[in-house]
Amino acid sequence: MIKPENIKSIINEALRDSNFFPVETVVTPAGKITVYIDSMKGVTIDDCAEVSRFIESRLDRSNQDYELEVSSPGPERSLLLPIQYHINKGRKLDILGKDGIRHRGKLIDLNGNRIILETEQQVKDEESGKKIKRVRNIEIAMDQVKKAKIIISK
Repeated sequence: MIKPENIKSIINEALRDSNFFPVETVVTPAGKITVYIDSMKGVTIDDCAEVSRFIESRLDRSNQDYELEVSSPGPERSLLLPIQYHINKGRKLDILGKDGIRHRGKLIDLNGNRIILETEQQVKDEESGKKIKRVRNIEIAMDQVKKAKIIISK
């Protein structure tokens, strides 16, 4: 069986002198290796192919059969690293906290290990009785985030 720590070591070697960083590596018992890479400027298919070729050059198919996939995380995957939050400043996020509370809003900034999210709520104005939008910033500790995904605008 291919060991995840061996794959991670190869990936670190592949990305050492590049602008890319590893986001997540998944190795299944059946030998499927999935590698997610990212950068501040995005990831192209050619970038993924180059990393894939490097990884394959370090593995021996005669010892272990495997399937390899290298890609960018894409917007459907949860944000895992602080740098991914920096890359996505200004975008809308859907954050599920470990406490089960869901927050949606625009990622304003990061303050240490805290995410600053601009949220909007519809509230009833006490004077006029009309519904108004209330905008406020909330801070969420990164270690309290269960899942954070980018909301794709239509």
